[in-house]
Amino acid sequence: LIVHTSKLGEFIFCRIDNQIKPLAPKLIYPKDNDILNKNNKIEFCWYPKGYFTSSKIIIAEDKEFSKIVKVDSNLKSTKYIADNLESNITYFWKVSVMNDFEYSEWSDVFEFILGEEYINITYPNGGENFIADSIRKFINWKKNINDPVKIELLRNNGTIYTIIDSLVSYTGAYAWIIPSDIPEGSNYKIKITCLKNHTLFSVSQGEFTISKPTIGVKDNSDQNIFFISPNPASDYIEILLTPFEKGVKTEISEIKIFNYMGESIVNLVSVFYEGEGAKIDVSQLPAGVYFVRMGNNTDKFVVAK
Repeated sequence: LIVHTSKLGEFIFCRIDNQIKPLAPKLIYPKDNDILNKNNKIEFCWYPKGYFTSSKIIIAEDKEFSKIVKVDSNLKSTKYIADNLESNITYFWKVSVMNDFEYSEWSDVFEFILGEEYINITYPNGGENFIADSIRKFINWKKNINDPVKIELLRNNGTIYTIIDSLVSYTGAYAWIIPSDIPEGSNYKIKITCLKNHTLFSVSQGEFTISKPTIGVKDNSDQNIFFISPNPASDYIEILLTPFEKGVKTEISEIKIFNYMGESIVNLVSVFYEGEGAKIDVSQLPAGVYFVRMGNNTDKFVVAK
């Protein structure tokens, strides 16, 4: 501890000696219902809320924790590595933290299973309509590998364009701008291939459409179906639907907010009509750039502290 001061005197540092029960921790990973790579070390991580001195983790084969396979009651860190777990068994885990006085309540219970390596594209996955403008479009996938991958654009199931030839993504996301020379069509798919194992790949289940911007409009950013206010924001944002095209009724069933790494951090599932929208609290988000996706339209906003 280093203190810079221009005053002389005696300084005492202490903590409040109240017997306060710690809050239950938040589980970080493995995420709930994860399919983990059986070939990797299984690492657990959680986030304590407030002061704590140690953690207790329990891993079991049943949600009631009557079939316990791992337990550690005196962890000084917020991470734990488990070995000798078997494949194709559903495991459940939870954590409690201790301060100087007592244990917290248990965290939520998450479950996971150990399985084979996999890649599974989740977006686009059929039926989407992308405008070939200057706005980045997200490609999202689930996976249990961190090996480099190649992302390709397919048309009629043949590769016509390599989006990126080598990418390591820990979040399973990539944002790309559709080149202007990609022809219009409704028969496109995305293919993601592991570069260390070319037999491990995923292709969009359904076809999506690529369209050109409306004639006379510079790009889709000038005709977005929503606007964000205030921007930059510190406490909240309002997302309001506007007419996408004069005389056309706007209807959106989902709003998603992504961070710059492509991770979905807000997902509102409802039906929003023209003139409606949502007010979203962003006061807990770190300062930075975020993206809002409604339907096939994406825009960005800034959180400033």
